Amino acid sequence: VERINDLMLDVQHSVALQRRFVADAAHQLRTPVAGVRVLAQELQQELKDSGGEVTPGLLRELVASSERMGRLVSQLLNLARSEAALRGAGAELPPVDLVPIVREAAEPLALRASRLGRHVALHAPMQTCRARAHPVWLGEAVANLLDNALRHGGPE
Repeated sequence: VERINDLMLDVQHSVALQRRFVADAAHQLRTPVAGVRVLAQELQQELKDSGGEVTPGLLRELVASSERMGRLVSQLLNLARSEAALRGAGAELPPVDLVPIVREAAEPLALRASRLGRHVALHAPMQTCRARAHPVWLGEAVANLLDNALRHGGPE
């Protein structure tokens, strides 16, 4: 029994170290990733303003990749924060209204879809739709689904 207890303590310690690493790494990556994204966007604007010759697809991919890196870092930070909050709440998720969470997650992607000539619409019930869910994780899941649909879906 003592050996199993020691092993469980070792596992808990390892998990805590891993969580701390993810949180620290995401926090440290946020600044350089944001810098790369800003520089890529500035280069794109500068070349557009000067009429410079550059492979537009290559620059578009650079900007898109830097934006994806930024989203990934944000997701890692949100995961670290929400896991800490969940541990502090005793792992009991309160019921939340899903519609505002889904709407907030979908809004930025709906704007992006519009720029791409696509349409995103939320058809939600008028009454409250509640479920036991973590609002941050649910928002991230919806945003990821829509982002994947926009990037990998068909033209419709």
